[in-house]
Amino acid sequence: MMTPGSDRQGHGRRPNLRQVAERVGVSAMTVSRALRDSPRVAPRLKARIQKVATELGYVPDPEVARLMSHLRLRNKAALTSCIAAISSIPEETEPPHLRKVRESARQRAEELGYRLEVFRVGSPQLHNRQLERTLINRGIEGVLLLQMVAPTAVDRLLNWDRFAATIATPSVLSPEFPRVGANHPNNARLLCTQLGKQGCARLGFVGTPTFCLRTQDAFPAAAAWHALRQGKDPVPPLLFDEEGTLRKKFRGWLRRHRPDAVIAYTENVLPLLLEELRDLPGPPLRLACTSVQGARPQVGGIDERHELIGTMAIDTLAGLLLRNEHTLLHTHASTLVEGCWVDGVAPV
Repeated sequence: MMTPGSDRQGHGRRPNLRQVAERVGVSAMTVSRALRDSPRVAPRLKARIQKVATELGYVPDPEVARLMSHLRLRNKAALTSCIAAISSIPEETEPPHLRKVRESARQRAEELGYRLEVFRVGSPQLHNRQLERTLINRGIEGVLLLQMVAPTAVDRLLNWDRFAATIATPSVLSPEFPRVGANHPNNARLLCTQLGKQGCARLGFVGTPTFCLRTQDAFPAAAAWHALRQGKDPVPPLLFDEEGTLRKKFRGWLRRHRPDAVIAYTENVLPLLLEELRDLPGPPLRLACTSVQGARPQVGGIDERHELIGTMAIDTLAGLLLRNEHTLLHTHASTLVEGCWVDGVAPV
C-alpha cells in the first residue's frame, strides 16, 4: 500500500499535477479544478482525485501557483469583463465617501482588466428578477455591494449561488460575504485618543441610530470607555432621527451634560453644531467628526481611507472570480482598513 509521500521519495522530487492525472486517468486541468474544489468537477471524481493527490504527497508549487494565478486572472478578465456594483442610493444624492469608494473600485477594476458598471436598485431587500436576468445575460459573475440608503439584508436580492460577491459597506447586514470596510473600533479609539491629547475626558457623541447600527456602536462605546478610564462619568450619546430636531435637542443636551468635546457622526451636521458651540457661554468645546473628507477638513477627524477600501474590495472580488468561488457563506472573512487622524481648520 502506498503511503503519503512515498512516490515523492522514490523519484527524489515532489509529484506534479500530471502524475496525479495519470494515476486517476484524467487531464491535468481536471486535477487542477478538483484540487481547487471547482463545482465543474463531479463530487465523486473530485473526492477520488483529492484522495490520490494525498496518497502521492502532492503539494502545490508556490511559484507555479503564482504564475498560473496571474495567467488565469488575465484570461478571466478577458472572459468576464464586467463587474456589477450595486447600491440603493441615487447618484444625485450619493455621499462623497461613497463616490470615493466607487471611483477607486472602478480604477482598480480597470487595472485588472474589468469594467465596473453601477446598478442602482430601489428595494434591495426584495428579489430583483430583472437585475438578475440582466447580470446573467451579460455574463457578469462578480458583484460588489456598495452603500445602501439604510442598513439592509440583501439575502433575497439575487440568487447568490450564481455570483461571487464582496461587500464594501457596513450598510449591507447580510449575507456574510467577504467584506472590506473601515475599522470602526480602531478609528473610534484613535479619535478618542486624539481628543484626549487635547485634554478632553468627557466626550459626547451626536448621531443617528442608523449610524450606530452600521458602525456597531463603536464611537459612543469608545467615548464612554474613554471617560471611565479617566475616572469621569460618561456623557450619554445624543441620538436623533431627523436633523430638523437636532438643534433643539443639542442645546438641551449641552446644558445638561457639558461634555469636553463633541463627536459628530457626519460632516453634514457640522455647520449646525459649529454655530451652536460658538454661541455657547463658557470655555470653548472641541468638535471632531467620525469621518472627514479632504486634506484640510472643517474640523479634525478620521480619514477612513475610502480609496483603499474600494481598491481592496476589487482585489478581494477578483480573487474570488479567479478561484471560481461563489457565495462563500461558510468561509467569509473581513478586511478592515485602519483610518488616520486629520487636523481641522475650524477655530472651535
